[in-house]
Amino acid sequence: MAERYGFPVFGRVTAKFPVADTIYGKVMGENRNGVAVFRGIPYGGSCDGDKRFLPAGEPKTWKGIKDCRKNGPIAVQEGGSIAGSWDFGNYFSGGKPELFGIAEEPKGENCLILNVLTPQIGEGKRPVIVYIHGGGFASGSGTTVLGADGLVREQDIVLVGVNHRLNAFGFLYLGEIDEAFRESGTVGITDLVLALKWVHKNIGFFGGDPENVIVMGESGGGVKIASLLAMPETASLIKGAVMESAFGKPGRYSVEKAVDMTEHFLFQLGIRNNIISRLQALPASHICGAAFYLGPFSFEPVADDIHLPFNTENGFPMVNPDIPIIVGSAEDELAAFASEQEHKIRTEEEMIRAIVNGCGPGWMHLREISPSGAEELIRVFRENDRKENDNAHLLMKVCTICGPLEQATFEHSAVCAAKNRGKVYRYLTAYDAPHRIMPDKRFAWHGAELPLQLRIVLHQESEAVSRKLAAFLGAFARTGSPSLPEIDWNPFSVAYETMVIDEECRIECDPTRPYREVLAVQKEDMIWKI
Repeated sequence: MAERYGFPVFGRVTAKFPVADTIYGKVMGENRNGVAVFRGIPYGGSCDGDKRFLPAGEPKTWKGIKDCRKNGPIAVQEGGSIAGSWDFGNYFSGGKPELFGIAEEPKGENCLILNVLTPQIGEGKRPVIVYIHGGGFASGSGTTVLGADGLVREQDIVLVGVNHRLNAFGFLYLGEIDEAFRESGTVGITDLVLALKWVHKNIGFFGGDPENVIVMGESGGGVKIASLLAMPETASLIKGAVMESAFGKPGRYSVEKAVDMTEHFLFQLGIRNNIISRLQALPASHICGAAFYLGPFSFEPVADDIHLPFNTENGFPMVNPDIPIIVGSAEDELAAFASEQEHKIRTEEEMIRAIVNGCGPGWMHLREISPSGAEELIRVFRENDRKENDNAHLLMKVCTICGPLEQATFEHSAVCAAKNRGKVYRYLTAYDAPHRIMPDKRFAWHGAELPLQLRIVLHQESEAVSRKLAAFLGAFARTGSPSLPEIDWNPFSVAYETMVIDEECRIECDPTRPYREVLAVQKEDMIWKI
C-alpha cells in the first residue's frame, strides 16, 4: 500500500451526496471524484447576543440530515477567505475559486463550523490533519481545505479546516470589568480546543483515527498552534504539529497588556459605563470596525492562567513534550509583502538603504543595522548565493533570513530540540514559486508552499515540488516522521540538520550559519548566537 501514496487512488466514495453520522446528527456532503466534501458542520454553539465574548458550548443536536454542501459562516472580520482575496486568491485557489465556495460564503458571529474532506466514510482509521488558518488573530478562515481533495485522494488522510472567532470577538479581555468574562481573552483559541474535541468524538464516522490527529498551520495559524500546544486541555488531543513561518511565542500576552488594549478599544467605541451590556448590544460591524482601527496585531490569546498559562521562561512551552513537530520558514518571506518599488531595487546602494531603513512591513524590519553592517551582510549573501539572484531578490533574502521571522523559527527549533523528548524537524524553503501578483518573478515567498502542500497548484512548474511537500506531510501524519523512502529527513540536533525544500530537496547542516555569524558580530544579544 505504501508505494501507492502520491497517486490519486484512495478516493472510494461512490454516493453522489454522501451522508455521515456525528453525535449531534447526520450530515450530507458532496462527492468530488471519490472524495467526500462536507462544508459548515457545526462544532460549537451560538456566540452572539448575550453569548458574545463567552466560551462556546457544544452545538445543538438536530433531526434529519443537515445539508452541508454550502460554506458555513466565517468569522466577522475585515477581509475574508484568502482563496477569494484580490492579491493572494488566484494562487491560493489554484485558479479554481469555484471549488472553495467563496462567492456565497457568509460572515457571522456564529462561525463555529468546520469542513471535512475524506476518501471514505465510516471505514478505516486514517491519520487526521486539522488545518488552523493564518491571518494572524484578525482574519482568515478554514475554507482553504475545500480545494485540497487532491491531498486527501493521494495520501489517504482525513482533512479538517476550522473557523473560529477572531480579533475582538475572540480575544477582547473583559475579566477586569466583570468576573463572568474572565475567559473572554481566550475564547478564540478555546474555540479551537472545542473543535479538536469535536474531532476526537466524531472523526471516526468520517474514516479518521481520533488517536492520530496532527495540527498544521502557516503564519498566524502556526502561532495559534504554539498556543494550543501550551494549553493543558490539548495534551491528549494532538499527536503532532506543523508550524510554518510562525512568528511569536505563546503565553506572552499578559493580562496587564490585555487590560490596556481593552481601554483603547472602549475609548474607540466611546463606551464608559454599562460596558458589558452595551458591548453585547452593539452591531457586529461596530466591534469589527473598532478592532480594525486598532490594527491587525492588537488582539491575541491572553495568558489568563485559566486556559493559557503565562510563559515565564519566554520559550516555547508544550504540555506534551513527547510529540514530534515540524518548524521552519522560507528564504524570501518578505517578497510577499514588499512594495512594488522595493521589488524594483537595482543597485547595492539602494539595497543598503532598504536594509538600514527597513524593507516591507515594520514587523519584518531588521533592527539596528548600520550601513557598513548592511554592506557586510550583502557580501556574505552574495558569496553563498547558489542561484545568482538579482539585487531585488537578494534583498528579500537578506531581510528575511536576518529578520525576526526566521530568527523566531530557528529559535523555536533549537529550544524545542534541546528541551523536548519529541523529535523536531526543521526546514527552510528555498523553492522559488511564481509570485502571487507578479508571476514572472519567483521567490520563496511567505505562504507560497502552503497551497502546494495541500495539492492546490496554479502553476504547472510547481507540480513536482507540490507532490514532494504533500508526501512529506502525509508521511508525518502517518508515522510522526516526514522521511520518505527516497529521502531521510533527519531530526534537528546539535548539527542543526535542516531540510532545504527546493526542486531537489536535501538535508543541510545549519544552512543559515554564515548569516547568523556576520549578524551576531553586530548584535551581541541576538538569539542567532545559539
